[in-house]
Amino acid sequence: MCEACFELASLDLIQDELPLVLDEEADHTYAASIEDYSHKPYLTREALSSTKFDDMKSNAVRLASYAPVEHQLFSLSFDSTYFDIPGRAPRWASHSGTDYHGTWLPQTVRRAILRHTRKDDRILSNFLGRGTDAIECFLLQRRCCGVDINPAAVSLSQRSCSFETPPGLTTAEHRPIIVQADSRKLTGALFADESYDHVLSHPPYKDCVAYSLHIEGDLSRYTNPLDFQEQYDKCVRESWRLLKMDRRLTLGIGDNREHCFYIPVGFQLIRLYINNGFELEELIIKRQRYCSAFGLGTYLCVQFDFLVFTHEFIATFRKVPRNSNDKMDSFDASNTKSQMRITYTCREIPRSPIARKSVVMGTVWLFKPSSRHSFAQLCTSRMVERFGKDESNWEHVELEIISDNDDSSLKPSLANIATDSMVVEDEGLSISSYEIERQKRIDENRLALLQLVSSLSTPFIHINDDLTYLFCMAGVDIRPQ
Repeated sequence: MCEACFELASLDLIQDELPLVLDEEADHTYAASIEDYSHKPYLTREALSSTKFDDMKSNAVRLASYAPVEHQLFSLSFDSTYFDIPGRAPRWASHSGTDYHGTWLPQTVRRAILRHTRKDDRILSNFLGRGTDAIECFLLQRRCCGVDINPAAVSLSQRSCSFETPPGLTTAEHRPIIVQADSRKLTGALFADESYDHVLSHPPYKDCVAYSLHIEGDLSRYTNPLDFQEQYDKCVRESWRLLKMDRRLTLGIGDNREHCFYIPVGFQLIRLYINNGFELEELIIKRQRYCSAFGLGTYLCVQFDFLVFTHEFIATFRKVPRNSNDKMDSFDASNTKSQMRITYTCREIPRSPIARKSVVMGTVWLFKPSSRHSFAQLCTSRMVERFGKDESNWEHVELEIISDNDDSSLKPSLANIATDSMVVEDEGLSISSYEIERQKRIDENRLALLQLVSSLSTPFIHINDDLTYLFCMAGVDIRPQ
């Protein structure tokens, strides 16, 4: 090769190695195709073996499990408004909670699909993420259309749904359709009016996780709550348009915090759905565990005295005509014949042996009301214990509407708690009094030690302690000013 040809060949080689520029003047686009950002294996000796590069061999991956196995079934059956999986939530098939931030549990998706859909129903996932919705729809023989605005999420979802299926599990017509599109405006033959039987929505919790810094329309880029609601309102309208009448939508959402101030993102989005033709049928509180930001949250909550986020919402809506949904109008009580009784109770806050804000406490509080102690009393006890201040008073204001047939003598009052005694209910067990007292002392010591570390160590750490502090709090007189 002559010198001139050698120089031309080197220029062509350099040009081929340059990335594919989509638009030189655009600052918010990829500089190359999405395949250039994906992981590629190193060409080692093992990778170059004949078995790795056999053209006759299928590239599909055979999974270890295609459904929840027997020891994972405990995490699926929940029939209450509180959902908590002790320990790390189990996963099956190609589900993973480590390769993408903010994935919701496959238990939640599977429950919604089995509860509100049938075989061959069309399901829309307008915030697909890593493909949790598409995987479950594929395994349960539902036809899913997954949408995400992030090309990296689309590529990851396609990889998650590319696995070998055993004979008889599902068919090719149930393989998910994954597209890159904007959930605020979905157009085309796939998105005709009232063409879906169910909608699964797991949007970003505002700017809790920044999924991108350059994609126009990414909801995680809107830091202002009003701007986020304005953009998400378009997604709600699209969901109402695409969903069939009287069918359901499942929403998974959590709250956020800005400068230590609580932002109720969940309730704000629930209000948007109600205002746009949806009725709230079910609201489940999900206990959040093993969040990636849990360590940072526990440190900040002690430093700045706020609660750690340990909750998420799973809301189920039903599509109704826009003019017939219940928008929860204000109630006019001017014509009612009733009286209002106001009771004031003022006492001193008991002194705490440790700094109150040094105890790590989450946003999920569990109580155990009884016939003698109501939920309001136990909740008041914990609030005073957590947010009270030593050498100061607290006042409990109780509002009660009195009707003609009202009998308030059976209602427990905070004023007469101090006169009651703590009674241990007998469950009919043949246990000696010595053993009962010994177990009681052990439980008290264990709770006292755990409480000094964190209230998040066990979900029931405060249940017995609430009653103890309630009696201590009610037995202290008012502190003179």
